[in-house]
Amino acid sequence: MKKMAEIKHLKEVLDEKIMQSSQVFVTSHIIPDLDAIASMVGIVNICHSFGKQSYVLLDEDISKVEDRSIREILIDVKQQYPVIDVEKYRSIKTEKDLLIMTDVNKDYRTIVKNDLNNFQDIIVIDHHETDDYTVKTAYLYINPDISSASEIVTNLLHRYRIDYDKDCANYLYAGILLDTNNLTKNVTADTHMIASKLVKHGADISYVSSLFLDDFENDRKIQELIGYANLHTYSYMITLGKDRIYTRSDLAKAADYLLKFSGDASFAIGKLEESLIGISGRSKGKIH
Repeated sequence: MKKMAEIKHLKEVLDEKIMQSSQVFVTSHIIPDLDAIASMVGIVNICHSFGKQSYVLLDEDISKVEDRSIREILIDVKQQYPVIDVEKYRSIKTEKDLLIMTDVNKDYRTIVKNDLNNFQDIIVIDHHETDDYTVKTAYLYINPDISSASEIVTNLLHRYRIDYDKDCANYLYAGILLDTNNLTKNVTADTHMIASKLVKHGADISYVSSLFLDDFENDRKIQELIGYANLHTYSYMITLGKDRIYTRSDLAKAADYLLKFSGDASFAIGKLEESLIGISGRSKGKIH
């Protein structure tokens, strides 16, 4: 398992593998967030520039998505892009198809975890650390020093000189804001440059900011979760939810909020489903 060192190399691999494929399936992690959705949409735009049929591969029931901003964007994406579920994908899959995974590199976190061996080629584009569960492929572009998958994909769009639309720019800008906590963590000069390019390309800062506004009841739920927090030793703030069901976004917002207080890292833990526990971790930088 060898990582591609430079984005230039990633572009060369995309050039070759997209052209060789019959069609391209683009997917991300289960329960996708703004960064996952945005980076998938960006990759589909790249595939379309090659004249290749490509699909956003999702298994989300929009009516059950609790996060308002994600639900809103998923509705828009399904109206503008070819979005299919796993059942449809399996019915149209051919031997020469390409799988591109964004914002994820762990096999168990994808909706196609049981189908990975059916692809001759898989390209992984991510900013999370690898481990023993990282997808086994020769084409890994993983850089934990980059803020988000959206930053990587925006860089690619501009290297390809693709004239993506305002909606795509909004999604990518939102993905960067989400993973950087409004450009306050894991940010480099390149991140600001990429964000600037998105704004010049039509990203509406007011609209994107509105995606992060909480409604009153949801904010009360997050504040209740924060209220359970305790400082463990001198390093960690940990909060453990009670009987409520939370979204991944809820846990992320609670963990971000806890970084305002003493401690080098924070963790928010709660139920995502009755039988599924979610953990969101944040750091001020001292602790990996």
